[in-house]
Amino acid sequence: MDKSFKTFKEQVEILNGENGDKLRVKTDDETIYYLMRYNYYSIINFYKEPFLKGKDLKGNDIYKSGVHFNHLKALYDFDKSLRMLFFDVLTQLERAFKTAIAYYYSECYANKESYLELNRYK
Repeated sequence: MDKSFKTFKEQVEILNGENGDKLRVKTDDETIYYLMRYNYYSIINFYKEPFLKGKDLKGNDIYKSGVHFNHLKALYDFDKSLRMLFFDVLTQLERAFKTAIAYYYSECYANKESYLELNRYK
C-alpha cells in the first residue's frame, strides 16, 4: 500500500474504496473534521478490527457489510470517554496515595529533613 502523503479528502476516498468492500464514508465536512482532529491512524487502524471481514489478495482490508465510518467513530468516542473516566479515578487514587505516604512518613520521622537520608528508603 502507498504510504505517501494524502489529503483528508484522499483519505476519505481510500476509505470508500472502489469495490464497496471498504467503509461507508460520507465525503463531508464532519468526516474531514474528525480526521483532522484525531488523525487517520487513531481512528481507522486502531479501531477497525471488530469490523473487518478479512483481507483481499493485495492485503487491503475488507470490511463487513454495512460498516460505516460512524461505527469506528462511535467506538473511538466510547474508548475516549472510558479512558477519561479511568484517568479521573486513577488521579484521585494517586493523590490519596501520595497524601497517605507523606502523612505516615512524617508521622514516623518527625525531623523535617529526614526524607533526605537515603537509609530511610531501604
